[in-house]
Amino acid sequence: MKKIGICCLGLLFSLCSYAQVQREYHLISAEKIENKAYYFTALLREFGEVDSMICHDPVLKKMGLKKLERLHEAKTSQERVEAMKFSAEEITEAGKALASLYKPGNPIDRLLTRHIIPSGCYQQYKEDGAEFLKKIWEQDAEGMNYAIEVYAAARKPHYPQIDSIGFYIHSRRFIEEILPACQQNIAFEVKTHPVFYSVPMAAVKALLDVNDRRQSIDYEPLCSTENRMAYTQVSQTEWNNYPYTAILVLGAGPEEPNVSISPEGKLRSAYAAMMYRQHQAPFIIVSGGRVHPYHTPYNEAFEMKYP
Repeated sequence: MKKIGICCLGLLFSLCSYAQVQREYHLISAEKIENKAYYFTALLREFGEVDSMICHDPVLKKMGLKKLERLHEAKTSQERVEAMKFSAEEITEAGKALASLYKPGNPIDRLLTRHIIPSGCYQQYKEDGAEFLKKIWEQDAEGMNYAIEVYAAARKPHYPQIDSIGFYIHSRRFIEEILPACQQNIAFEVKTHPVFYSVPMAAVKALLDVNDRRQSIDYEPLCSTENRMAYTQVSQTEWNNYPYTAILVLGAGPEEPNVSISPEGKLRSAYAAMMYRQHQAPFIIVSGGRVHPYHTPYNEAFEMKYP
């Protein structure tokens, strides 16, 4: 009997497939929100040689110290939010500095060729070398800004009923307690290693945490937990014996508290199981996240895997 896979999708972030993805490549520290969402930037500190290059670059070093100083000086909500984000000028300046550090065969190039490209996280870019480096940096920086704007300034997200901020930003609680406490914690975390991306990265982590929006790392690392048996089965599958590669079951979460799976979820799971038993595909992929109702403890994909 073939194994059933599970695909748990987060509320804000996702990773893409890519033609050059290595089958056996697994994200480093996929259980960290920053590695799941901003893989390139998160890996800059994972490798000592790369981190050293960045710490010794005068432009990037100055930017990191300046951003921490600006965060310390912020007094109003608007100032705090702006201090947490990258400015357009900082994104451009950092991109140029990173590109200037790139040389074929050096530690940054090895980071790209051994991890970033095989991971498949930035499949949409066709550039290479320094230009590719700038593109993926810009994606990460703009992604961090987006998250900060949504969860500190109530910018309308792509899916408001799922991804919205958990606070009223004009309330006394948010203005006088939540946001200043985030500012304090971010500054404390960053002060020992204030590289150019530290403040926005720490801000995203803090804001997602207080808004209970860390669902994209639920069940990680999937390859060694919920998807372990499916990963093992892939290499043993006779794909030519099936008309389809996989059966995808779309998420269908309940709207009521204390209900783990909706009738729609049960019916979709049952139909997928019938198709599976008729050998239409060797795998079932159940999708969905911890979405409805707000603060639900139940994950759609997980509950449909075990209906």
